[in-house]
Amino acid sequence: MPFLSNSEQELLNAQYELALIKIGDEPRLSVKLTLTMPRDEIYLQLPNTFLRRDRLFDRIENLKSLGTNSIISAERNHHNFKLLHSRKGERVSLRYFVKADEQAGFGSSDSFYAPIIRNDYFNFVGSMALVVPFVPKADGPMVPLSITWNLPDNYEVYNSFGSRQNRQNINSNFAEMWDAVYTGGSHIRAQEIEVRGKPVIIALEGHWSKIPDAEFIDVIARLLATQRKTWRDDDFPYFFVSFLSLGAGCDAQKPFRFAGSAHKNSFRAYFPADCQLTPEMKQLISHELMHQWIGKQVKMGQKPGHVDGKWLTEGWTDYYGRLLAYHAGILTEQEYFQTLNKVLADYQSSKERGVSLNSLVQRMYKRGYSTRQLEQVPYQQGEIMALRLNQKIKQASNFTHSLDDVMRDLLSEAKQSSSGKNFSVAEIAAIVENYIPGAFAKEFAKVSYGNQPLLPPVLPGCSNPAEYAGRALGIYAYYKLGKECHKWLN
Repeated sequence: MPFLSNSEQELLNAQYELALIKIGDEPRLSVKLTLTMPRDEIYLQLPNTFLRRDRLFDRIENLKSLGTNSIISAERNHHNFKLLHSRKGERVSLRYFVKADEQAGFGSSDSFYAPIIRNDYFNFVGSMALVVPFVPKADGPMVPLSITWNLPDNYEVYNSFGSRQNRQNINSNFAEMWDAVYTGGSHIRAQEIEVRGKPVIIALEGHWSKIPDAEFIDVIARLLATQRKTWRDDDFPYFFVSFLSLGAGCDAQKPFRFAGSAHKNSFRAYFPADCQLTPEMKQLISHELMHQWIGKQVKMGQKPGHVDGKWLTEGWTDYYGRLLAYHAGILTEQEYFQTLNKVLADYQSSKERGVSLNSLVQRMYKRGYSTRQLEQVPYQQGEIMALRLNQKIKQASNFTHSLDDVMRDLLSEAKQSSSGKNFSVAEIAAIVENYIPGAFAKEFAKVSYGNQPLLPPVLPGCSNPAEYAGRALGIYAYYKLGKECHKWLN
């Protein structure tokens, strides 16, 4: 699909007006888009895929022009594109409605991956619900955009660009607008806190029987403070967090569902209504917050969706999410090793641990052939790679350097561009080489070829040193038992 040039994007002067309405007894999000035609024909891109949910354009109803302009389908097999015809320079208005997820129904975890629209609440990511006038690019120009919310007086609106503003004039690009979180409702509990001198808004919807609001707020405050201090980065004039109570069923004997996703200056998550805030849930929060650095700034991967780079963007994020949660006092040392042990054990027992990087990419793009075990491999391999590289750098430098220094160098390069940097494997290798020559190539080969299993040990002694005190267990490949364990966490 053709892109609009930077100068054409600047001519759009796009304005969105959003409202909650009812069609029959069902709530809908009503969206009106007004723009200036930069040429006689442009593509409109409809929502399509968000994480585990496809064909989001099926939730777009009655897309039509409010004037004499015509909207027609694009080429075959491009169901999420339309063609808009009008005269260049003409101001054009479109309207459509967004419906909630009918397949899953509210209360299912899959609802989190499609627009949540109720009579008194909505929560969605831009790419789930907003039609945009071309294919967004991360490095697109910053242009003036307008968002107006026509909602009842008792509603409060929050998103990645601001809070409690019914009209927003922002300077952004369409990629950021699509990546943003949008939520509003009549019963949202919101609190503003300050983290290292910068405002953070935390909005909670629903209730948790075992998690007070103050616990969510404390976890966010401590994690953000630790992460921003670690990366020496407080360049967040505004940050938004959305927590949603969704579903129930917190059984220790069965896996219960919770999820999160990171976005432009924001993070959203849902947790079951009857659960405590478990170590795994705290790790999820830390992981998603870490994406502001790994994923949003430091990027990796050449194929669509960056699946080939998930060993970094997800695996290293898991490593730092867990480690910095410990440094923030959110996870105890025992909880750190207990949750890490599960990752190591799951990887060691996985039927997919020997998959090559090329095979991983090919299989994950053949819809219907992916499995949960396959999707977890880059998370597991990347965290294990980070653990090993961190240990080797510390040993080689007599604990004067660590993987943190590699990350700071990556971030320094990434920050030279407003949209971050998509690193190549060679560029990452070159930075690691500055601290430990040859180590990165050996670790990456294990991920790339899949025929050299990493064979990580489970580390029971580190999760409960007293239980193993005095036993002649020797030295593991990555850590020493007992009192030696904690030194790898600092």
